[in-house]
Amino acid sequence: MSRTIFLAPVLTLALAACGSEVPSGPLADLDAAQFSAAAHERPFKAECNLQIQPPTPVSPGVIAQIDSGDCQASHLGKSTLVSDKVITLVAGTQTLQLAFPAANGDVLQANGTGTNVMVAPGIVQFTADVTFTGGTGRFANATGRATIRGQANIAEAK
Repeated sequence: MSRTIFLAPVLTLALAACGSEVPSGPLADLDAAQFSAAAHERPFKAECNLQIQPPTPVSPGVIAQIDSGDCQASHLGKSTLVSDKVITLVAGTQTLQLAFPAANGDVLQANGTGTNVMVAPGIVQFTADVTFTGGTGRFANATGRATIRGQANIAEAK
């Protein structure tokens, strides 16, 4: 079974290395740190379908889970998502690390925390606030925040 994750529009996502703008004239003397401070904000939205993997017990009431799947995302196009998380079952909380590898090999990375709520037998709704922490290639200096919302049928994990 797959689950869909929606990343809400991000108002503060600055994909500093994405732009094709090249400074000229007096701006050409700016060093990389000064130029990245002038990064353009770009909204980011993704819809992903993940394959739920069976969790691995970490300690009583705590599990680790790595899921992956396909996404359609702004600034990435057709890409994938790898979600590596630790879930505390009793508290209904999770910490997660995300990687969005693009088709060209550049990777956008994020980490965050969230909650999980059982809404029906085997059905979990989740929300997480994530912070983009850069990545590789054109996403090396990416920053910003997003909210992830979704639902998973954990009874059908394979």
